[in-house]
Amino acid sequence: MPVGREITGLRYCSTLATEQSRAWLRGFARCDQPAAPRNDEANDQLGRGSIIVIVATDAPMLPHQLERISRRVAMGLGKLGSVASNGSGDLFLSFSTANRSNAAADTVEHITALPNDRMNPFFQATIDATEEVVVNAMLAAETMVGADGLRAHQLPGDRVLAALRKYGRIK
Repeated sequence: MPVGREITGLRYCSTLATEQSRAWLRGFARCDQPAAPRNDEANDQLGRGSIIVIVATDAPMLPHQLERISRRVAMGLGKLGSVASNGSGDLFLSFSTANRSNAAADTVEHITALPNDRMNPFFQATIDATEEVVVNAMLAAETMVGADGLRAHQLPGDRVLAALRKYGRIK
């Protein structure tokens, strides 16, 4: 769904009265002026961002299984359009709360573990949960002014719903 074409007027803009010192930031119009086309460097820099995703489960999983779960986070982000830009610092961590009694054991203990051939539902759940939590965070975010005076607008839920209806994604 082309959200960016449907929900206009939410461009990044500069709240500073003076010109930006960094070259790539000079492509942003002041918030009180009409939007100006951004230079290629500004467009490239906007794709840079970082995300930290932590996946917790009570399913009994071994370290290599949790690593496989962590890899599925990127698939959830990809469903939302992320391309994991060169400058992004994405971190994914998965852990299980199962087998906790073994942490303090001073003898050999037995653990339970999920068979590898039963991992698929957990992979799908990780992808779905990642997608859902990012959308929820985007809709809950408020307009803010960040580093270098750049204003990022909140995503208006009512306009998102209208676009979803227009494209038949919801009734």
